[in-house]
Amino acid sequence: DWFEKSSVEKLSMIMLIIQFIVFGILCYRRFYYFYRSSSPKNISTKENLIKIFYELKFAIDTYKIAIFTVVPLGFLYIVFIKPNDNIDEIIRFFDELFRQPFYLIIFIVLTSISIIIFWFCISIPINITYKPYVKQINQILNQLEEE
Repeated sequence: DWFEKSSVEKLSMIMLIIQFIVFGILCYRRFYYFYRSSSPKNISTKENLIKIFYELKFAIDTYKIAIFTVVPLGFLYIVFIKPNDNIDEIIRFFDELFRQPFYLIIFIVLTSISIIIFWFCISIPINITYKPYVKQINQILNQLEEE
């Protein structure tokens, strides 16, 4: 229930929702500009094609930045702020983690592996969806440059 949550939990939930909304609007706007500029009448000149190429690359980068920013923050919210009942267990976990170097090394290795897996899980669908178009536009630009 919303009224039973602590003020820190409410504030963090509101901030996370605001970040989701802001990044959603930002990504939508970037892709909207790309789709608007990629209409058939705008592809007639080399300058317009260059503009479309950079709009697409910028939209992809904006999308990646938004995903790489919001998802870890949501994960941190779920792990650290949501379970107010388990705060003693979390404190005990980190206390034990920093006392034993072996646990710290395992934690760092597992965190690194998780980040790499997360990066691949986000990058591969984006590359499959948008990279062929970036390559195709780049090839056309290279052909136009050679002429």
